[in-house]
Amino acid sequence: MAFAPPTVLADSASRGRELARLLDPDAPAPGVAQGAPRPELAAIAVPATIDGRNMAGDDFAIAANWGRFGAEGAVMPGQGRAAERAAAPALGATTFDIYLNPRAFWRNVPAAVWRYR
Repeated sequence: MAFAPPTVLADSASRGRELARLLDPDAPAPGVAQGAPRPELAAIAVPATIDGRNMAGDDFAIAANWGRFGAEGAVMPGQGRAAERAAAPALGATTFDIYLNPRAFWRNVPAAVWRYR
């Protein structure tokens, strides 16, 4: 039986710890959810508007048919609006622009993230 070299095992364990930390909603995530973002994350899900202005006020309203109230107050999913486009190689072959409303969206959501189940 062949064993992985110690450096490969240590790298795998380190990645496993990082993944566990990122999946724990109660754990701090330096460089992701607190502090300055890691450089490789700067291009992912960037808040944007169709006219290039900074988002403000009503730009944060969710009005792209992502959901609706059904019978007895149940929330029903909607189609929303997601536009697929070519991406920088570091983000995969394509990314999505995910619209909050007709004017504001998150630019460059990687396809693997958007399609995750």
